[in-house]
Amino acid sequence: MRVRSFSVSDFLIDLHSGNREELLTPHGYYSLRANPEVVEKSYQMLQASGTPIIYQSQDRGNLYHAASVDYGLPSILLERGENGTCLPEDVLAMKESVKQVARYLFEGVMPYYKQAPLIFDDSYYLTCQRSGCWMCFVRPNQTVQAGQVIGEICDIYGNILEKVTAKEDGLVLYQKATLVVHQGEVLLAVASKKPGKLPDI
Repeated sequence: MRVRSFSVSDFLIDLHSGNREELLTPHGYYSLRANPEVVEKSYQMLQASGTPIIYQSQDRGNLYHAASVDYGLPSILLERGENGTCLPEDVLAMKESVKQVARYLFEGVMPYYKQAPLIFDDSYYLTCQRSGCWMCFVRPNQTVQAGQVIGEICDIYGNILEKVTAKEDGLVLYQKATLVVHQGEVLLAVASKKPGKLPDI
């Protein structure tokens, strides 16, 4: 399917609305592993979308990565929505993002946004070491500092089984929304910055 689709495509916009058990803040991804022209065009597409957070990804295996690296298509992924919902405001915002990207690509018009997006080039995940009840102290789009306790895993009686701490300074992209979690599950994804490459949050 990828070969058939990509062979007749000029660009890719991969739309995501969060998993059923995730709270998230709107953000977007593009791959740094493509050739420089594709990387720059993908970045401009995200700028045009109006996403408030841009993640410069080195990951492999994603649809937008395959399109940009293997097929040379400028490609982005947009995230908006959460908890498996399909709220009208999220649908309208996503449609507006797609429309602005298309306007940039086909008319050369880059929209003006009052606030520049935050840009990150690194990330990390926090997983639970014990099964139990997940008590999260932060929310998506909230900044955290290295060493900060950002949640706890408790038993059904409220006894603390594990304290969850931030590994580095960063911004929470999404988090597990359910109370009950199992050992090894991802609790949060935090966007961060490699030292010396990008300005502070």
